[in-house]
Amino acid sequence: MVGYYLEEAYFLATSARSGPVWLEVPLDIQRTEVGKKLEKYRIQKSQRSKKTLKKEVKKTLDLFLESKRPLILAGQGVRIAKAQEEFTAVISKIKAPVVTTRLGIDLIASDNPLFVGRPGLYPDRAANFAVQNCDLIISLGARLDTGIVGYDPKDWGRHAKKVVVDLDLEEINKPGINIDLAIKSDVGDFLVEFSKLLKNRSVTNFDKWISICSSWRKKYPMVLPEYRREKLVNSYYFAQKLSRLAAADDVIVVDTSSPFHVVCQTWEVKTGQRFLTTGGISTMGYWPSSIGACLASGGRRTIVVTGDGCLQMNIQELATVVANKLPIKIFVINNNGYLLIRHTQKTHMEGRFMGESPKTGLLIPNILKIADAYGILGVSINNTSQVEKKMEQVLSYKGPVLCDVKSPEWQLVIPRISSSRQPDGSMISRPYEDLFPFLDPAELKSNMITEL
Repeated sequence: MVGYYLEEAYFLATSARSGPVWLEVPLDIQRTEVGKKLEKYRIQKSQRSKKTLKKEVKKTLDLFLESKRPLILAGQGVRIAKAQEEFTAVISKIKAPVVTTRLGIDLIASDNPLFVGRPGLYPDRAANFAVQNCDLIISLGARLDTGIVGYDPKDWGRHAKKVVVDLDLEEINKPGINIDLAIKSDVGDFLVEFSKLLKNRSVTNFDKWISICSSWRKKYPMVLPEYRREKLVNSYYFAQKLSRLAAADDVIVVDTSSPFHVVCQTWEVKTGQRFLTTGGISTMGYWPSSIGACLASGGRRTIVVTGDGCLQMNIQELATVVANKLPIKIFVINNNGYLLIRHTQKTHMEGRFMGESPKTGLLIPNILKIADAYGILGVSINNTSQVEKKMEQVLSYKGPVLCDVKSPEWQLVIPRISSSRQPDGSMISRPYEDLFPFLDPAELKSNMITEL
């Protein structure tokens, strides 16, 4: 049975929802002699017919052609299906606005006129406005977790019909949004069939709807003018500046905590970039994945954005970076501890701080001394005026670099969906479109095509 399970593990790791597979081999089996003839794993073929998929795709196309304000949500399932080209071809044909999940960030360039933004708990305003004003959402390989649909899934796209394409039936059937048409399918198969049926149909002109989405992007930019005037480096300004200096063939790796939200909200993706982040389980200390990403890309320059807290989680991997002379540029957003925990304790725990900074028991080592100890070039960006010059220094250096970016201890991570605590201690979420910092009620209403 050893061969059977090895082949099954390989099959599961490389097909459908590909990813890591845990295979535990007990000590007694490890020491067992295994014969040359091993029982082979037999691939379980899908029972769903192409005829069924064709009917579902036709229903989707009919809904799309009936809609006036459609919205495409693209997730990691597009890339897992190796359907990036099919996705690009379809959206170029139908010319409908596109939003992406965190794991689908690099599926569309930020300068594409169809790109609206990245919706969710920590979104840009344009993306959440698009979700709440559209009349049809077609979700392609997106898990539709809380990070995307918010704390109140029934409020998500409340005026829209929802078509969800996902290979995993468990994801489709889990409690959450109300789905009008659920399609259990590989996203690539769906897009191929959709493209076939599209050939014989005339597509509606959505220019007005695209223009509205574009106006939201211009009206509500992520990087505000005042960020550039701060003494310490505002991470939103930093992320935008870094994204503009990054090359089209760079690999981008973003850790979790506040850098995860800030960079994913702000990064201006170029065609050809690979953008990786821990969007599934959001684990602190994800930054060493840059080692595998760099090697798998053939040694392309790899840009990492992590935090002073996240760096500590797997700090030993700096030795691996140095030993292999990898061109990895590690930017550390240094806000003197755990920024998100600090804000949570202030907002929901009446300012009872614990373990969020050196003042409350969290030691943050000197990052330049860490760089020196590992024999890696250390660079420090101490204020906003140094950002561009120091970034260029880091990016132009041939070897690995560890860059300490001094950021405000109390910087806000905004916009975001907020919740308020009720007298009984329970929490209630604000509407998906009503983001903090809150807009004037009249301004909020003016951005809503549908009813509030």
